[in-house]
Amino acid sequence: MHITETKIHGTLYCYAAECVWNPETKKNDKPCKAIGKLDDKNRFLPNRFLSDVLMRYSNDPRSISEYEQKIIDTIKTKYGEDLQPREFAAQNNGEITKVIETAAVIHHGPQLVFESITSRYKLRSVLKKAFGEDLAQDILSLAWYITSEGSALSNNDSWLDYFENPRGHGFSSQEVTKLLDHTDYDSIMTFYKQWLKHSIGSDKILYDLTSISYYGTGINMADWGYNRDHEDLPQVNYALLCARKTGMPLFAWPLVGSIADVSTLEDTLSFLEKLGYKPNCLMMDRAFACVENIVYMLKRKYTFLQALKVNAKWVFELIDAGEVVRNRPDSMLSIEKRTYFVSTTPIQWVRIQKSNGKEDSFFRPCKGKGDRYKPQDGENILQGVYVSGACTVLLRSGRQFLGSFYGKSQSRVPKTDRRSGSKSESRI
Repeated sequence: MHITETKIHGTLYCYAAECVWNPETKKNDKPCKAIGKLDDKNRFLPNRFLSDVLMRYSNDPRSISEYEQKIIDTIKTKYGEDLQPREFAAQNNGEITKVIETAAVIHHGPQLVFESITSRYKLRSVLKKAFGEDLAQDILSLAWYITSEGSALSNNDSWLDYFENPRGHGFSSQEVTKLLDHTDYDSIMTFYKQWLKHSIGSDKILYDLTSISYYGTGINMADWGYNRDHEDLPQVNYALLCARKTGMPLFAWPLVGSIADVSTLEDTLSFLEKLGYKPNCLMMDRAFACVENIVYMLKRKYTFLQALKVNAKWVFELIDAGEVVRNRPDSMLSIEKRTYFVSTTPIQWVRIQKSNGKEDSFFRPCKGKGDRYKPQDGENILQGVYVSGACTVLLRSGRQFLGSFYGKSQSRVPKTDRRSGSKSESRI
């Protein structure tokens, strides 16, 4: 324990403070207690709380707690052994007592920011439709607290009692538990349906997965999988959607920790369709790239931008098909002081049925709508599914984009292209 001094309006006020390890939050809590002030001659003057402790200590040293004893010892160490209680007038005036009990200082700084965001996105009305008036105010208050502090819900009272918020005061642990029990599945789905309806617009939507490592044993969805934080712990995955320009989160849903990124897309999009939401344009990184996912989105006429892994034959064929275009000077593209050579290749999505009855889907580069796929022996093109020129693939083939596949891809790129990438400031 130690003493901290804070100057307020020219007076030094003293506080007893200590760091206490909290095993639940895995952080140090820093509780402090006002104990008095220093006069103009730097003499310590105990406040009403400390004077009461000193009075009880003088009558019976065993009547005070271990915490109070620690405060007395720390004060004597810092300000000397001559520590005497002060006399205070009895609080027998009803009106004065009432003023002391109700007086409080509430700070409005965070409220000015959070209220503006809440109003701009009509978040309060969406919460009311999903959870009701009272529960909406409570959820909004805790959302402000988490956004500001990023700490556990159990620590909310130290912030909500100090800053202006919709509820007006903090929650006890029992109240937090009760609130979480009332946020049932139907209410959450209603919220997402309303929230996504407000978010429909022209902005592109980013889709990705994140994970939260878990130390306990009480969550069934926690499982072993690829840990993005490189921790040897089970985890819970979360599917996330957000707007590209604003970064506004639109949707978050827990998934089993062992599931791979590539296998989550169909379930997530199907889930969103049930909520009546279809992204205007979906953007994903290479972790979601596979023929099955691309076919799924084409079938349902999604507009999407999918980064590809350079590890499949049809991707190498697309790179080779753009060779002539990338050799032209007008194919050069500069982005953030880096130079790339770009080609856009039309492709065909083909679904065929083989002689054994099995269906297969694949992509092939083409020269245009008239360049149709010729079925091989034993193949039948499924009518109504064959699409010519369904989409184009933008290739920025360079070390920045190919990553660990750079070496493999170089064997597929002509020597004339490789020479253009020899300088550090250039990329193929």
